[in-house]
Amino acid sequence: MMILIKEDETEIRKELRKLEIEISFHRDPDFLFSSAISYLDLAELYLLTNPMDSNMKLYHSLFLQDSREKSEELEQQYIQNYIDNKKIHGQMISAFYQEINEQLINFYKSVEYNKAVLSQKETNLKQQEDFKLLISFFQEEDPSLKEQFLDMIKQNRFYVIKEETCLGATTYNSIENTCNIFLQKESPTIDSLATIVHEMGHVIDFLDIGKHFEILDRSLYSRKSIYCEVLSILYEQKFLNFLIQNNIRKEQASLCLICSYIDNFIHFPNLIAASKLSSLEIKSLCKGLMSNQELQKIFGSAIFYNPYLFDLRDSLAYSYGLLLANHLMEDKKKEKIFMELRNDFFDPNQLEKLDITVENSGLKLIKRLERTMNNMINK
Repeated sequence: MMILIKEDETEIRKELRKLEIEISFHRDPDFLFSSAISYLDLAELYLLTNPMDSNMKLYHSLFLQDSREKSEELEQQYIQNYIDNKKIHGQMISAFYQEINEQLINFYKSVEYNKAVLSQKETNLKQQEDFKLLISFFQEEDPSLKEQFLDMIKQNRFYVIKEETCLGATTYNSIENTCNIFLQKESPTIDSLATIVHEMGHVIDFLDIGKHFEILDRSLYSRKSIYCEVLSILYEQKFLNFLIQNNIRKEQASLCLICSYIDNFIHFPNLIAASKLSSLEIKSLCKGLMSNQELQKIFGSAIFYNPYLFDLRDSLAYSYGLLLANHLMEDKKKEKIFMELRNDFFDPNQLEKLDITVENSGLKLIKRLERTMNNMINK
């Protein structure tokens, strides 16, 4: 068996059409919002490869408009939840920021890092090696994860993504509790396998909440929860550590792991800067009402992806994803507690139940960073 990444989007179009029909016959605000969100997420990826589908564009516009009132109401709740907890967010993220930042910068400039980068160019995996590595990891981590992965393959849930800047994406249909994974079609590398495991983390997360959450809460979690990147980052890093510990393409895996730390860590300064804003400034920021000059004054060079755009959800999700993943990494008991307490809105008590405090929030991340760097230096 192997992963077949489909370019034929017939099944995607069928799923979209089914959602169109369901939305047309339901006026319940919660159902309409959840259906529209499922539709819009999938439609955005579909339209990347089918930009001339005028019928799709029409539906996309209509459903965006129909769900706007409910969406704005929930957005206000989300922003208020952040405002109520911005102090703890700022403390959690800033407590070890300088130490982690210094570690990453020093390593980024190191001879070992640059040698590793040069040696990784055009290093592809052998035929079937990609599938065997993934199966071995999922089997060792939890046999049920292997079965979920095989089910995704059997159901042909893997599709090509045509956006060059995006390595992978997962869409979630909260009505039917199903997922699709979109990936770049390329020769397999350790980096591309880590992306598959990252996206499978989302699948595991979303399908599990579908068993326990009501439809509206499923949509809110997948769209807004600060916890929605925890499992994806956790499994991605577990996979890379699995390779390192078993001496399988150890140098490549170590480099990918360092890059994973960096990709998520760059969201930290955004949150630190935002935690110092007033409630009014935060509302203006999230609504896109701040001028470029105001943004530059607040963030300076902190916003990495777009100096004129601040995405509160991304900054929270990737920052907490990195912190919490490293707390759960070697503690199955805490991972189980996390699965039980994660929710669409943040509550500081959730962190207390995981024994995560301002004083220890970054300690495990720092130790794991040191270990990974030493693996590369002393290979």
